[in-house]
Amino acid sequence: MKMAAAVLFQIRQRTLIQRERMFRVRLNPIDSFNDDEIYEHFRFHREHIFILCDLVKDNVDRLLWRKGRL
Repeated sequence: MKMAAAVLFQIRQRTLIQRERMFRVRLNPIDSFNDDEIYEHFRFHREHIFILCDLVKDNVDRLLWRKGRL
């Protein structure tokens, strides 16, 4: 029984090592919508979203720097 568990463990380790890493493409959702879709989806106009991002950017950067990147 222990031998079978050891063999299964080794097989599992090999598949974990050989598994290819996948990276997610991080697109800016603002760029993928037109102005009407942005307003329907976020309830803000494009310009207002950029203003809000500028307002919170320093606080978010400071928080991430202190606690580590997401």
